[in-house]
Amino acid sequence: MRRICGLLVVLMTLSGGARAETWVDTRHITYVDVDSFQRGADGLIYYMEKDKYGDDHTPRQAAVDCVRRLAYSSYDLKYTPDWRSKGEGVIPRTMGEELLDFVCSRVR
Repeated sequence: MRRICGLLVVLMTLSGGARAETWVDTRHITYVDVDSFQRGADGLIYYMEKDKYGDDHTPRQAAVDCVRRLAYSSYDLKYTPDWRSKGEGVIPRTMGEELLDFVCSRVR
């Protein structure tokens, strides 16, 4: 019985829903969780981001299209049914371009 209880504790610890998070400072207004990078079946790279400043540090999902160089806002992903039509091209030498390049360079 003691062995079974010990095994259950180990299994519960290993299977806990918590996942590692590695928040990286993008040198701007956003932290990005590099452990959340995931290529979707649609070819987009999904990741979690959160504000560096202000009151709302709630993580939210965002996405980028590395090939077409489009960024999808976390607001659109959450609240806009046709969010795929809302992708915005990143402007060269801006924070948006740096963020897109940061995410795309870490996912193969």
